[in-house]
Amino acid sequence: MLADELQGRIAALPAIASIKIPACPRHRRANV
Repeated sequence: MLADELQGRIAALPAIASIKIPACPRHRRANV
């Protein structure tokens, strides 16, 4: 279903953001 695909993409967003923007100490601290 489309909803499942959207949920999967949203769940993967934080990981993708951390990989694309490694120079973000605030995000790293928030995630940890």
